[in-house]
Amino acid sequence: METADACSTTKTRPKICVTVCRDEVEDVWRCRVASASAGAKITIHRDNFRAPLLHPSTTEEEAIDAVNAMNGYQAREKVRTWHTPAASLAHEEHHRREFEEAFKFYWKELNIQEELESKTIPCLGMNMDNAIHFMEQFALGFESDLSDQVENCIKRFPDEANTRPYCAGQKSLNEVTLQIIAQAKTNGWSRVPDQVTEPGAIEPPCFKPPVNEG
Repeated sequence: METADACSTTKTRPKICVTVCRDEVEDVWRCRVASASAGAKITIHRDNFRAPLLHPSTTEEEAIDAVNAMNGYQAREKVRTWHTPAASLAHEEHHRREFEEAFKFYWKELNIQEELESKTIPCLGMNMDNAIHFMEQFALGFESDLSDQVENCIKRFPDEANTRPYCAGQKSLNEVTLQIIAQAKTNGWSRVPDQVTEPGAIEPPCFKPPVNEG
């Protein structure tokens, strides 16, 4: 989006689709999980920073400012006067992967499929459509539990200076910073720093729960 606002990654609510099969021996409808989905939505805002690939530095002073600003991203030392949408996306993509891994973890941790598929309802007086509706209502509770567990877990993942999301953004920024440094050398701008910030740990994206604050 072209608006100036904070980029974000927000959870999409889990959706568990269930059906039923008829157990002729025990004369019950048995719940079966047909599919399950969950994830997160990334929103990237253009913001007010200057993108160096679209609007390159035209003076040595601008190149110095650009390199210093982008080198300070991981430690959050500088206002983002120079930045790239790709780095914002790398940061938010890291958060999306956190959601993905957390959903996978709690799907297994809560034994959701096993719990759902252990549910039965007598066939007597219950046709298939009504049985499916009953199981769908039962599945809603698991959707809520899964959503809450993931939300509480994600809140505890660090998102401060020098943490994995910022390291992921820094790695992306470094590709552009090196291009600025190379152009500065071509232009004979000797005062432009020629080092980039070494990214810290990025992998794995998700800490295995339980996670302490910070």
